[in-house]
Amino acid sequence: MWQIFGKKQQAKDGQQTPMLPLRVVVMGRDDNATIGFRKVLVENLSKIGFLNVLSEESSVAHDFLASGHKNFFDFFDNAMKVLKKHIADVVVCFEQQNNNVCFNFLTQDMYVANTPPFFSALHTLYLPVSYFQKEDLPPAVVNLLAGTCIGLSLHKDERYRQVLGKIVNVLSKNKKPQGIEKAYMPHILLFLALNFLASKTAHFEKKDVNLVLSLINSAYQLKTQEYDAVLEGGLLSVLGQMYQCGAHVKNADASVMTERAIESYRKALKYFNRYIFPYDYGRLCVVLAKLYFTFFKLSDERQALRDAIFYMREAEKIFTVTGFPKLWADIQGDLGEYLTHSGVCSGNKEIVDIAIQHYKNRQRVYEREANPDEWGCAEKNIADAYYYIGKNTEHSGYLEKASVHYFAALDAFHDAKDKARAEMTEVAVQKTNEKILRLKNK
Repeated sequence: MWQIFGKKQQAKDGQQTPMLPLRVVVMGRDDNATIGFRKVLVENLSKIGFLNVLSEESSVAHDFLASGHKNFFDFFDNAMKVLKKHIADVVVCFEQQNNNVCFNFLTQDMYVANTPPFFSALHTLYLPVSYFQKEDLPPAVVNLLAGTCIGLSLHKDERYRQVLGKIVNVLSKNKKPQGIEKAYMPHILLFLALNFLASKTAHFEKKDVNLVLSLINSAYQLKTQEYDAVLEGGLLSVLGQMYQCGAHVKNADASVMTERAIESYRKALKYFNRYIFPYDYGRLCVVLAKLYFTFFKLSDERQALRDAIFYMREAEKIFTVTGFPKLWADIQGDLGEYLTHSGVCSGNKEIVDIAIQHYKNRQRVYEREANPDEWGCAEKNIADAYYYIGKNTEHSGYLEKASVHYFAALDAFHDAKDKARAEMTEVAVQKTNEKILRLKNK
């Protein structure tokens, strides 16, 4: 099975640059193991040519899914420190729980992603301890672990999507590893569905919908009656991602697919309590807000716009400027856009003023000197907000403010050498000044 990976690539004259290896840290404690779990994991994952596998002993309790859920922030923060320490792409965390070994995967930006594929630090893969009592893990297990690391790191090199596709094809054709019990399968199927989605998001097709549905339905059929909020939420989240991808398929009914994605994510949200699983709650709120705004643009339903604002406000409460500065800035920009639409549609100047403040909040993170392009985009958004409310109410004062901000944005785009945005802003300046003259000459 290892032949699908091959050896580490060597660059040759005239050939494409080889893929950068993924840096993976295996983290956990295995004091009671006959053969060290970390040793088994590191040695098996190191056989994969494109993985650079490191090891770290965990000093933080991994039982954040246990009753009380008090350890998640310590667990998450510790993993982030390990990622930074090793300049790694992925942390694979493990812990023995009775006769099981459970795995969770974390990356620096996993809660920043709001378009498929996205994973959760809470998604847990359970495997029998018996697998780790030998030096060689079942190949299908290694492929699933390696595939998940790739699915979390597609931004590093688009070519990894093809590698992941090969892994998924091998896994889907294999029989399940010998001796694995029915109770493990729902979690394994969840990870297989996530990896399949990750491999297909760039070129999702109608036939892919049926395959994902098959995996999720099989997981539900094999699921025990025991309540597992994270598993339920994870399966519904995969359905939401599938419909979200399906909305972009050629000849698909984008409005229907978007509604189904919203329905699935809203159901998933019920399993990720805001106070127990805040990051997952916040990320689902961001996704829902964007989908509601998309639905508003497709249907012109004002309630969808109000829902978009509500869910983005919820996300704003979770992702603070201190903990997630760039994500917070993006949330501010989205709120500015949604509120601008709301204010313009209703003719409410106060709402537009609030929208403008959100754009200014975004500029607190993307400052003029360090990020002239991003700062300039926010400045243009401020100008657009003033322009549209000024145009709709025929208020020259708002239009004059728009002109001032357009000029500031234009200067920033010139500094960033962003010719396309500069030209677009020049047109906006001309249009605004013409509108001001017409109003003054009435």
